[in-house]
Amino acid sequence: MMTEDKATELFCMAYDFFKFLDTMIAKYTIKAIPTVVITVIP
Repeated sequence: MMTEDKATELFCMAYDFFKFLDTMIAKYTIKAIPTVVITVIP
């Protein structure tokens, strides 16, 4: 049986993991290169 303290600890662990995961994704994600559109006026 899970007590309230164990449930709180589980949510804190999940929060810490996803905070770390977000940091790693932001660090290692390849950024999109902005493209320039050139319009030729006839």
